[in-house]
Amino acid sequence: RSSDLGGVAVNGPNGGGGEVVDDDLDAEIRERAETIKNAGNALLEQGKYLEAVDKYGEAILCRPTAVYHANRALAYLKLEMYAMAIADADDAIDLNPTYVKGYYRRGTAYLASGRAALAVKDFKEAVRQCPENKQASAQLRVCQEIVKRQSRGEAANNDSPKQGMFKKGPPSPRP
Repeated sequence: RSSDLGGVAVNGPNGGGGEVVDDDLDAEIRERAETIKNAGNALLEQGKYLEAVDKYGEAILCRPTAVYHANRALAYLKLEMYAMAIADADDAIDLNPTYVKGYYRRGTAYLASGRAALAVKDFKEAVRQCPENKQASAQLRVCQEIVKRQSRGEAANNDSPKQGMFKKGPPSPRP
C-alpha cells in the first residue's frame, strides 16, 4: 500500500501495470469473507460439519485469518478429523500467535488423538495468554494427569467427562 496514493496501490513495474487495489475492495473482501464465515458458523450450530468446513474454506480463500482457521479446526474436531484440525490450528497460530483459540483447538485435537504430552504445551500456552480461561485450565489439568499416569505406566481414565468430548483414535497423517 502506498499512503502517497490515498490508500490506493498500483502494482507493476515502476508503479504501473494497471492492477489497482484500494481500501474499498479490501473492505468488500473482508465483508464477503465474514458473511461466508457466519454461514459456516450457522452450519456448525446445525451439526452440518462438512458443510461448515467448506464454508470456512471459502472464507479462508477470500481472506485467511486465524479466526477462520480456528473455526474450521473446530468443525474438523467435530468430525474427528484430528490431523486436519491440527493443521488448521497450526495455520491459526502462524497467522496470529496471540490467538488463544488456536492453541486451545490444537490442544484439543492432540488430546483427542491420544497425544496428551503435546496437548499440555498448547493448553499451557492458552492459560499463559489467558489465565482466566477456565476451560483451558481444566483441559491442562486433564492432560497433565494423563501424562503423569503414562509416565508411571498406568492406563489413562478414558471415561473422564472432560476428556469425553471426542473419541480417541490413532493420529492421522498430516496432509
